[in-house]
Amino acid sequence: MGTINATINYKGKSGKNYQFRLYTINSEFAENSGGVYIITKRTENPDGNGTHKLLYIGKANKFQSRFSNHEKWHAFMMNDANCVGIYKTSSETESLDIEEDLIKEQLPLLNSQHN
Repeated sequence: MGTINATINYKGKSGKNYQFRLYTINSEFAENSGGVYIITKRTENPDGNGTHKLLYIGKANKFQSRFSNHEKWHAFMMNDANCVGIYKTSSETESLDIEEDLIKEQLPLLNSQHN
């Protein structure tokens, strides 16, 4: 797995903060867990830190199988996506609630739910 060894926080419409563990976009996930994920374009600053442009927020029942054939993969690549962030949840209901909370606040470029 291509861990970037970093986390990033995003706030939902509810005011709650969610911390995502960051990986390179082509990472393979062996674990069978699910939750909410973000797709970002990371740009590295001269000091070695990165800034992220949030492109997409989604949910997955299993991260292991979600990214290999994602319906928006082409759009991710056209927007220079290079990172995926993972936030594990304990249920699909929790994932749906968090996904909706984040989309309403963050309005990511490639999500159509906020329009």
